[in-house]
Amino acid sequence: TKGVEAAKALFYDVRENKPGEYEFSEDDMNTLGYSYMDTNLEAALAIFKMNIDMYPASSNVYDSYAEALLKNGEKDLAIENYKKSVEINPANTNGIEALEKMGVKLQIQDADVPEATLDTYVGTYELVPGFNIVITREGKQLYGQATGQNRFELFAKSDREFYLKVVNAQITFNINDQAAVESLTLFQNGQKTIAKKIN
Repeated sequence: TKGVEAAKALFYDVRENKPGEYEFSEDDMNTLGYSYMDTNLEAALAIFKMNIDMYPASSNVYDSYAEALLKNGEKDLAIENYKKSVEINPANTNGIEALEKMGVKLQIQDADVPEATLDTYVGTYELVPGFNIVITREGKQLYGQATGQNRFELFAKSDREFYLKVVNAQITFNINDQAAVESLTLFQNGQKTIAKKIN
């Protein structure tokens, strides 16, 4: 009711000074942004940008911001944010298709990770007690399977970074000072969860 700039100031004030009183989840902020897309594009852009500030490792926040930028006629900025979204999650077909419609063709090339390196990632990683992710390898393909869920393929962005195509999620394997794999970090739904390697 007081305008976008006042809302932004209030948002950052509350986030910094009352962190335990309000919850700003990625999905809630994204839904709020889309609720303004047709009625107040300035508000939608501000909300999507705040979501990026909170969840800079999420592919989806850049995708949504790019969509609003494109609707606002800011093509170059839209391309920049769609590219960032696809960089984080190469399986983001929505971002790839949006870029192609604007004449930008991306070459998605998975990294060629040596099998010896992939072998170091094989094992069981504990997200929470009783809920694990088991990493296995078949040839040059890594797989992950969470407790009670189906097995999924992991595609390599780099030697340590992998992404899923079935859901919007990414995994990074963490190496300790002794060059041994000690954990993995799961990025999903704006959350970052570290799972310790237990065997």
